[in-house]
Amino acid sequence: MIEFKGMVFERGISPTDIDAFLDFGGKLFFFFEVKSGETPVPYGQKLAMERICDAMALAGECVYIIARHDTPAAEAVVLSTCRVSEYRWKNKWHRPEIQKTVMQFLTSARERMNL
Repeated sequence: MIEFKGMVFERGISPTDIDAFLDFGGKLFFFFEVKSGETPVPYGQKLAMERICDAMALAGECVYIIARHDTPAAEAVVLSTCRVSEYRWKNKWHRPEIQKTVMQFLTSARERMNL
């Protein structure tokens, strides 16, 4: 854990974290935020990641995934089995039509791009 205490700037700007990141040869990028149950993503964190992902999309495809889990607090969260609840792609938010795990989502995205 990193404590962000004392790192607040004007308008409440403060650091955020990234739960996971993947780079497939500079052509396809994935950022992940993983939350328990229906815990909301803080507005500032979501906005910051939207901006990063939208800017990186100029260099390649970039997807910001919000994934959910129901893992008890005492256990490790397995990212591959988390559910994709929404994702940012091509400057828009999307909800999966069919529920997919993170690994299923990544596999289908890579297949579409032949990576």
